[in-house]
Amino acid sequence: MNYKLLLILAAVSLIFVGCAKDELTEQPQPRVMRFTATVEEPADTRATLEETDAGAIRFKWKTTDIIQMAFVQGTTKKNANAAVTSVSEDGRTAQFSVKVPDKITGDFILYAYRSSRYDSYTGGSELLATDPTIAVLPMMPSTYTATLYGQSMPISVWCKKDITYSGGVLPDVSLAFQHLGAMMTVKVKNSTGVEVNDIFRIRLKGTKYWVWNYAGNGMAQFNMAIGSYVTGEEMKNIALEISTNMTWYGGIAAGAEKTYYTWFVPGAYTEGNAIALEAIDSSWNDIGTTGPSGSKNQIDFQPGNNYRVAIEITGTSPNYKLNFVPW
Repeated sequence: MNYKLLLILAAVSLIFVGCAKDELTEQPQPRVMRFTATVEEPADTRATLEETDAGAIRFKWKTTDIIQMAFVQGTTKKNANAAVTSVSEDGRTAQFSVKVPDKITGDFILYAYRSSRYDSYTGGSELLATDPTIAVLPMMPSTYTATLYGQSMPISVWCKKDITYSGGVLPDVSLAFQHLGAMMTVKVKNSTGVEVNDIFRIRLKGTKYWVWNYAGNGMAQFNMAIGSYVTGEEMKNIALEISTNMTWYGGIAAGAEKTYYTWFVPGAYTEGNAIALEAIDSSWNDIGTTGPSGSKNQIDFQPGNNYRVAIEITGTSPNYKLNFVPW
């Protein structure tokens, strides 16, 4: 009897082990795509207006990221969202999966877009409802706090890939996302002799359009199918604004420095486009103008780079002088 009992217990144990193995091993499912995603970084992510050595700021995935996708087969366009389920230890690689929409029955083109926004915002950072191959950029970066965390919110990346599909189980897919914007790190030194606490924004103002997604509320439209902006929807501007917002977030003590950040979308490069420094207060009054070295020619800004800019403030309000200085 004891011998039979041992055999029965052994058989039950094997059954339980077998069930546990089936539950732990993820089996491929029909019409479900599994992805591994990375973000392409420029060969040199270090650049400044003076083109001297600088530190890179690299994109890292988070498990809270949502990937918005469009599936295009002929004239059929369907979209779906996928949540990132796991991220590599260094944050450079993410994994997620999504079910292919039922209307997609053969080879298709996949478009993917990652962008985020504050919960209170209702526009931008989404696929266009009438055409999901068009990515709507975030609201203007100046509406986000000028911290690295705040400016990481609107960072937008995208990709496009042809997928062969004949039904059933799909192979795992690798996606390489590209940047739509760049980052600017702005270090401001107060050399006025007293605390500066009334500068609401610092402007880098050119004479030609050089920054996109910066007119109106932002929300420029990027056509992922052709890899360029929708004509008339670039939201062009001649000025980029750094939201120092000293009234809310504190000023800069005499002799001290403070660092701000802004994500921005580089527009067309125009040789000889002089970019000058200005400052405004919370009532949009000009309280700072270009000093002797407060103007520099535009460089060919590229998506994915971090551009470091050092600025010095002298004089007194409302007649501050702003100058570019070495980092």
